[in-house]
Amino acid sequence: MAGNPDMSIVVPVYGSDITLMPLYCRTVAAVSPISENFEFILIDDCGPGKPWEIIGAMAKKDSRVIGLKLAKNVGQHNAIKAGVDVAHGQWVVVMDCDLQDRPEEIPRFWGKAQEGYNVVIGRRVERRDETIKRIFSYIFHGLLKWVTRQNSDAAQSNFGIYSRQVIDKIKKLPEQSFYLPLLVRRAGFDVIPLDVEHDKRPYGKSGYTFSRRLSLAVDILASSGDHPLKMFSLFRFFNASRGKPLYVVTDQIRMT
Repeated sequence: MAGNPDMSIVVPVYGSDITLMPLYCRTVAAVSPISENFEFILIDDCGPGKPWEIIGAMAKKDSRVIGLKLAKNVGQHNAIKAGVDVAHGQWVVVMDCDLQDRPEEIPRFWGKAQEGYNVVIGRRVERRDETIKRIFSYIFHGLLKWVTRQNSDAAQSNFGIYSRQVIDKIKKLPEQSFYLPLLVRRAGFDVIPLDVEHDKRPYGKSGYTFSRRLSLAVDILASSGDHPLKMFSLFRFFNASRGKPLYVVTDQIRMT
């Protein structure tokens, strides 16, 4: 690939062996009319199945596929950080691996960004998630709105496009829980919402248990407030991962 790619697509992977090949094919079909000069970054977050073998097979056939294997499961948002840290694209797209985010929406994100916006994030018209997941999300975003004193929309997701300027500025922020919508605002950029369709999960169930969602929520909330929050600060103190790297890469696939 000559020079830096026009676009990097960053996808955290957890327990989605069946969806990886359809995700790749649909993404290539969606992005190629925009540019053939892109990279497709898949981060194996140590979930069930054998995604690393599938990622390796993809990379052998298409040098634009880059694989990162993490030392242990660190969760969706820190896995995204691992991908963002190695992305070289002028624009970075972040999406899920389970096909609930439609790759076909990427050209719409791109088109909106070309109107002069640095960040365009998907707003799910109708969330097709389990009831408990939707309830937890509304509670989390309500708390996040209270803690940060900023609007936090439960229909919004990580799925979106971010300019190189945004990515570079976010990477300079002090290491903390990597929650993109919040970091974008902290870096001083406006978020432009774009209504997108949200599909039902075609295979399996989400790897996020209630305890994992709670742990993530506490971690994000604890690092989000600009005023003292004793309860959340106490949780942070007892979080064993605090002070350690957010992720460790043990292997990388990058064909040249």
